[in-house]
Amino acid sequence: MGRAALGLDANRRGGPTVTLYGTPGGGAYRVLGSAGFGAPLDLPAPFRLTVAVG
Repeated sequence: MGRAALGLDANRRGGPTVTLYGTPGGGAYRVLGSAGFGAPLDLPAPFRLTVAVG
């Protein structure tokens, strides 16, 4: 697996959000998933699990 980063944006319009970014391509991280606080976030392989956000 390549690199991954988890971004937390407490001030996002529409409410706080957690975003999972994957291996960079073309100079930018790819968004692999996003969820608002209180919603589940699915993590892809090799983790393959759902985490509660918030």
